[in-house]
Amino acid sequence: RHSSLEIPDLTFDDTFSLDLAHYHSPDPSPSFIDGVSLKHRIKLIKNRKKAFKVILLGSAAVGKTTLINSFLKKEQVQDYRPTLGISISTQKYYIQGFKDDVISFLIFDLAGQEFFKRVRHEYYKGANCAFVVYDITRENTFDEALNFWYKDIKKELGDIPIILIGNKIDLEAQRVITKEQGREKAEELSTFFIETSALHNINVQDTFKLIGIGLFFQNVYE
Repeated sequence: RHSSLEIPDLTFDDTFSLDLAHYHSPDPSPSFIDGVSLKHRIKLIKNRKKAFKVILLGSAAVGKTTLINSFLKKEQVQDYRPTLGISISTQKYYIQGFKDDVISFLIFDLAGQEFFKRVRHEYYKGANCAFVVYDITRENTFDEALNFWYKDIKKELGDIPIILIGNKIDLEAQRVITKEQGREKAEELSTFFIETSALHNINVQDTFKLIGIGLFFQNVYE
């Protein structure tokens, strides 16, 4: 049985928006778009596209694997174990109000080590969204997120949704990258921004839910 993927109430940065406000409707019945019911459109896309591929990128030890484990509600490993090459996870949901199995996340956790960068583009193919992750306690990971990973994704995949994620807000006393710095860079790049604690599952669920719902409705309206 799959969990419901409801539209969450935003409790984080206002700049993180997927233009979902018009999906909040007091009328629980499906709306009509150009004379076609939303449920009918969902049935049409179900066979066309069941899975959305999300790739997580960033320097080594920024918490990419921990973000995924938090989303999947897996037990966290306290000792750092670098991802060797690539790790792939899946998770399925239905959209609240539509009981069919309509959302499937295919999550690619790509290693941040230097040796893996030579073959990374093979795993970019077909991605619908990218999470570019940095560690708020390490300035070099912020610089690499912006100057390498973000630029690399834009060059290879063009205009896909990219979320800049400042992770490890549970280490506030060690912070060197302010929230304002992250927000300003995201605005400059016209991308989304959020801060998380993967270890304590702060904002992790909502981040995945919002991107899943955004991609889902993007396919409905196409």
